[in-house]
Amino acid sequence: MSRALLIRIKRAPPATRYHGVMMNAGVDANVADCEPDAETRCTDAGADIPSDPRALVDHILTRFHAVHRCELPELCTLARRVEKTHASHPQCPQGLAALLDAMLSELEDHMVREERVLFPTLLAGGGGCAPFAMRKMRLEHDVHQTHLAELEALTRGFTPPPDACGSWRALYQGCKKLSDDLRRHIAIENEVLFPLYEKTP
Repeated sequence: MSRALLIRIKRAPPATRYHGVMMNAGVDANVADCEPDAETRCTDAGADIPSDPRALVDHILTRFHAVHRCELPELCTLARRVEKTHASHPQCPQGLAALLDAMLSELEDHMVREERVLFPTLLAGGGGCAPFAMRKMRLEHDVHQTHLAELEALTRGFTPPPDACGSWRALYQGCKKLSDDLRRHIAIENEVLFPLYEKTP
């Protein structure tokens, strides 16, 4: 991926403590690149998805939660810039910034509930409110999927016009990566993590 198409941050996100585990998102303390390295990147075959529940939760936190928090705010900023600069262009993605802002707010709330309530409950055995919490998270995943469909439609399948500037192209590539990451994130929780506990009497 070229430098122009990378979405970067100057400082790493702060470490997050949950369920007694300090998560630092696997990033350098001073400079972080949101792109996961080979050890944390998911593959279609799922070969690198941990089978141990605690390791799986750590993987979700580092590979997806930290990356969403790193990249999505940058996409919101970039979308506002593109909409303002190219407002008169017939293919200007009017409303993209608002959609991304809504996704950022909803996704942050969702991740916080997972980190503070669901994941600690699951790692403690999956009793109590876990069944209700997993059902709620699945419903919220459906909302995220709806937003992703809107995102793809608004960006014409993440395809910028031929005369698009570098920022516009970077925006659409970032939106495509967000879509791929979030779909993968949802699939891992729905199809791998949650069933580990939904099968437990």
